[in-house]
Amino acid sequence: MAAGVHTSFQDNMNELLWFNKVANITFTEGRLLDIQTDQPSILTFTRCNNITVNNLTSSGCSASGAILTSINATGNSDDNPPTNFVVTQSNFSASQAGAISIQNSAGYLTATIIDNVVPASGVSAVSVLNEDGSAFAVSGCTFSNIQAPAAGPNTPFQSADAEPPPASALYIMAESLTIGDSTFTNNTALQGAAIYLDIPADLDNNPTSHIVRNVFQSNFALYYGGAVFVSGSSGAANELVTVDECQVHDCASVFSGAFTTFGVAQLVIANSSFTGSAKNRGSLGASAVYVYGLSGRFSSAVIVNSVFSNIASIASETLVRLFTCKCVGVLNSTFASSGSSGLYIEDVSGSCEVDAKNDRGIYNAGVLFLRDTVVTGAGSPDASNEISQALGGDVSSQISVDIRASSFLNNTIHIQNTSADPVVGFGAVTLLSVRTVLLSEVTASGNTGRQGAAIHLDAIFAVVIWNSTFMNNSAAYEGGAVAMVNSHGPGIWLGATHFSGNSAWRGGAIYGSLGTKIIIAGESTLENNTAATRGGAVYCAGSSQVKMQDCVISGNNANDAGGGCYCDACQELLVNSARVSYNR
Repeated sequence: MAAGVHTSFQDNMNELLWFNKVANITFTEGRLLDIQTDQPSILTFTRCNNITVNNLTSSGCSASGAILTSINATGNSDDNPPTNFVVTQSNFSASQAGAISIQNSAGYLTATIIDNVVPASGVSAVSVLNEDGSAFAVSGCTFSNIQAPAAGPNTPFQSADAEPPPASALYIMAESLTIGDSTFTNNTALQGAAIYLDIPADLDNNPTSHIVRNVFQSNFALYYGGAVFVSGSSGAANELVTVDECQVHDCASVFSGAFTTFGVAQLVIANSSFTGSAKNRGSLGASAVYVYGLSGRFSSAVIVNSVFSNIASIASETLVRLFTCKCVGVLNSTFASSGSSGLYIEDVSGSCEVDAKNDRGIYNAGVLFLRDTVVTGAGSPDASNEISQALGGDVSSQISVDIRASSFLNNTIHIQNTSADPVVGFGAVTLLSVRTVLLSEVTASGNTGRQGAAIHLDAIFAVVIWNSTFMNNSAAYEGGAVAMVNSHGPGIWLGATHFSGNSAWRGGAIYGSLGTKIIIAGESTLENNTAATRGGAVYCAGSSQVKMQDCVISGNNANDAGGGCYCDACQELLVNSARVSYNR
């Protein structure tokens, strides 16, 4: 067919355009106005090759599917040639139909506006279903005021693994995908209100999806992913999803805030900001980012150079939640002003596959690692019955945690104090059931909690804290700065670390429970810490060993006994080359 087809249809005409087995089409400056049909599409291309739609305007149309459709069967043959499908500089508005539907066609959508579109039930505004592995790209587009209802009743899922039918502003299944320089505003859907990515699981190559330099504003999903939802291959492929230089503002969903992934092999969030995102109810997800590795722990997640701030959580557990993952890493990121937890990691398997910098330059040797990260302002003074941690998690007993050059500042930690378990508590950093922990060059200041207000360590085999500072932390019960409980291994070793101005009911700076081994060495200092009862600096209850070597314990105060250190039924107390002075 000759290039440059100029067409205008209006006044409710019933004529539909259909091109079949045609090559090299340029459809330009078309107008599709006020066309209503019960057919699946108005402008349709089937088994066509090299299609360009340029400067198309569609307004006031309705269809059971999409206004513009390109369909090809999987597999290349003379009857079904390779396809390149391009839509550029077009406008779809005020329609009761999807805008574009593409199946098994490589190509791109660019400089196009899709506004005020209400597709039929279960239909997305733009749908790309490339089961044949064809690549697709979206660039410089605007998606706004799209209402994408889903098929079936809007009732909560009984299982967290269950997913609703895909219907979104932009739904894409493609082996290679880039969505860049686009804006998504005020869109609503059941899941993934702005973008729903469906990772193909039966391709020869590992899929890659890049979401780059996009802006998401005021999108809402009834279930997961107010801005983006990604359904991964669940272990069938080693897909990579990257989110880079994106801005996410005021995007909400009922269960998981702005960004959600299920079963994605590798996720990298870099150079992005999440502000004002919210999760409205339920306890499954997170306010900003929820990564769910499914029961097989298929996901590895890395967050780099990103900011999460001013999140308005309602009854949520956390700002960012990484759940049942393989490996987790956070570098040079900030978690601030959360209504509850800043970062929560739960049930990490420890099955990392790399031990050095990978091809994206991200160090992923540890199972859980933080570098140059700040967590501040987590918790709420008004939260009376919630568990809140700035960094918390329940992880496998065989994994390691490595936190370096990071700060935990002014976090307020709450936990219900019940008669059944009156002493349990959490801190700004809460780690449960971890084999080894390293904290180096960490600053924890102004945190308030119940037990170990800065660092709460429960059932940890071995802990090293080096060259760190704990100042002005306060625990309502034990361990103003650090508490270690339920430990029967090598215990905790403190070197070149400084504790000052911390306070608690007992153990103003450090608390160790039954069986804990505590070594304070390497020119560490504990100064001007206070306890309301015993152990102004250190309180040990049945510890296996307390050793103070090459350290300073000075100016600490306890109102009852043990201004410097109080040991209750400890097995061994060793003091060597330590200066213990002016404690009372």
